[in-house]
Amino acid sequence: MKNLYLIAFATASALICLSCEHPKKKIITPVKEIEQKKGVVSISDMLTIASGDSIMISRQHLTSCDGFDHAFGYDKDFEGYYEEATKPEETFYFPAPELRAKNPSLVAAVQQSWNYASVYNRVIHAYELFKRASTDFDSEEEKEQFDTLAFLKKYALRFSDQFLTRAFPNADTRKEIKKLLAAFMDFDGNDSENAPITKALKHYSDYYNTLPRAAGKEVIDHFEKDFWPWYDKAQFIPEVDSLITMHLKGTKRRSLSDEEYDYFNKIVASNTDIDKRAILALELARFDCCDGALFLGDIIESRQYTRYLLECWISWRASAQATHSPSSMTIIPNNYFDKVRVICIDTMLRHAIEHNDTNALCLLQNLIVCQVLHRQAAISGNESMVIRMNLDYNWFIHPRLLKAMQE
Repeated sequence: MKNLYLIAFATASALICLSCEHPKKKIITPVKEIEQKKGVVSISDMLTIASGDSIMISRQHLTSCDGFDHAFGYDKDFEGYYEEATKPEETFYFPAPELRAKNPSLVAAVQQSWNYASVYNRVIHAYELFKRASTDFDSEEEKEQFDTLAFLKKYALRFSDQFLTRAFPNADTRKEIKKLLAAFMDFDGNDSENAPITKALKHYSDYYNTLPRAAGKEVIDHFEKDFWPWYDKAQFIPEVDSLITMHLKGTKRRSLSDEEYDYFNKIVASNTDIDKRAILALELARFDCCDGALFLGDIIESRQYTRYLLECWISWRASAQATHSPSSMTIIPNNYFDKVRVICIDTMLRHAIEHNDTNALCLLQNLIVCQVLHRQAAISGNESMVIRMNLDYNWFIHPRLLKAMQE
């Protein structure tokens, strides 16, 4: 089987196509010229620093430089790319009692839906690690010496019954979890169409479709219909179209001078409005994935809701991985990425409950079904560079800009 992970959550995914539908009503006029084709517009021509202060808006820990170093094992002696510092148990969501009390059914649905997806994510990560390790040889002799079963047993997932009961209060759901974990424990490297692991994942996916979720079909259909007027970044940063067209496919991509980049960095750091800061940090990440990851991580750890939080997490994860390595033979800390995802889940859920915001629930449902960062997803290696390219060219980009580039 070529791509084991593709069978699961295929029908469960509620992901919207974020670049293919033109809105029925535009709320601003398109840019008059795509001046970046000529490479003439300066950052300082577009934006001004909000204040003299450069600040971070959270007590950044997980996504700080130290947090990054720990997650990628810079402070440890890992064995190749097989280890990561974040434990699988840290990827699960356990809502606070006070949040559960406000809307018990919704909170329970989100906990079950995400934790169920998290188990799947852990299995797929381990499977892809095995596929990479089992082909990472310089000679036939090394290949013959690779102990498939020993590797699989070492990296198979193990959770205590007590932990599973806490993560999955529903007994029927726990049974499905244990079936998948047992199937992976018995996995012998055979991933053909009729192999036990393949059937187990298919069954796991089918069961997910029976679970309650953050947002149902009618809510998501309405969300998709009105998405672009609501998501339009120009309502917060009027100059954003000029920034975005710097990196669209077909433009003469701008590289910033050191002075321009420093100025842009200060613009991001001086904006305390969460929506504006998110929009600007997302654009900064296109020029520098390291600084971009720091700013985006700071936004996530601030636990302030913004409608751009899903995009922030997607960009943060890809930027963090790209900063470390785009290789398939490197540490890909999907546990770490999902631990940070849980912060976003909690932020979105709290906002949705407190403000009765169904749009936030739709974003949350999208966040839950985002797959792990895949190890062998591109010619160059892992999926981080592919995601960054999609963010540059298509994802979350208003259709008016894509249309303008075609004219």
